[in-house]
Amino acid sequence: MSESGDVRDAGPGSTSGLLVLGTLNEALLGLSDLGTLPAFWLEVCQRSRWIVPSRRLCAAILEEKDGSLVVVARRSGGQSQLDPGSRLENAGDSIGRIIAAQRPAWVGGPWDAARGVDAARAWLLDGDPQQVLYVPMHSRRKVLGGLFFATSVASEADRKTILASATTYALFVGTSYAMLTATLELGAASERLEEQNAELEKTHAELVHKLALNQAQHEAILTMSAPILQVGDRVLALPVLGPVDNARAARLSQALLEAVTRERAVVTIVDLTGVQVDGSSTVANLIDMMKAARLLGSRCVLSGVSHSLARDLVEIDLDVLAIPVFATLRRALEYAMAQTLTRS
Repeated sequence: MSESGDVRDAGPGSTSGLLVLGTLNEALLGLSDLGTLPAFWLEVCQRSRWIVPSRRLCAAILEEKDGSLVVVARRSGGQSQLDPGSRLENAGDSIGRIIAAQRPAWVGGPWDAARGVDAARAWLLDGDPQQVLYVPMHSRRKVLGGLFFATSVASEADRKTILASATTYALFVGTSYAMLTATLELGAASERLEEQNAELEKTHAELVHKLALNQAQHEAILTMSAPILQVGDRVLALPVLGPVDNARAARLSQALLEAVTRERAVVTIVDLTGVQVDGSSTVANLIDMMKAARLLGSRCVLSGVSHSLARDLVEIDLDVLAIPVFATLRRALEYAMAQTLTRS
């Protein structure tokens, strides 16, 4: 073994430099713990030197679009490096035929014609090796790529030993590659999911903010649609616009009672000119509000009563004589002013 850690070529009829199958475990350990594909392929090249005494090592992935092999890493002169992507074309020479067969195999020279097919072959066959070994990498019966070794092996026993070790190694490499790519894809999917979740949370926060803003605007509109006005000394006017459901009636009642207490109102005019009557519940809610104001000492006066609203008041058995009712707000104001003059 050289100082660089490479196993030198075995001479003719010699088995020196060959590693027995028991050392295979050492080559396999740690391959599945690498976190990136570049680091994985560099380590594949580094550990392959324990399997085959090769002068050239080429690790390749099978590219599905045209069936040719794209070199991703290579080892030469004791150094492993990533390859810029040279290709082993699916040619009809001896190397092309063993690629097409997708089975572990040895092939020998001469290499003059093969060297001219592509740059990857020219690099692999530089120095005229005696033989080239190709072992495909499988995962779930699918060929992912292959390992090429250009070496000099003399005996049949040596070739069988190397072929067995390299085949097992290539199988483990293929499985580890499939696991690593699946892990990387899962990690990328997880990152995308986290980004989507963050985006959803951001969108949710924006929707909550908009909903709160809309609610505040709705409340402001409701307040503006029923302002409590001081139209005279201790006289309040409440013009009611739009529909009056239970929730809005509660808000109106609270606001009116607070204003009655604060202003010590004697008369409160509830103007219904713009009210939207939606069944008897609207009228009942308004009547309950006026009764509550009456308990605080403010006599309520109705104005703007339409024909349909008058019928609703009769239907709920309202004592119309107990609550002054006027057709217009002007008449109601005149009545309220007269009441304050009388009390003063």
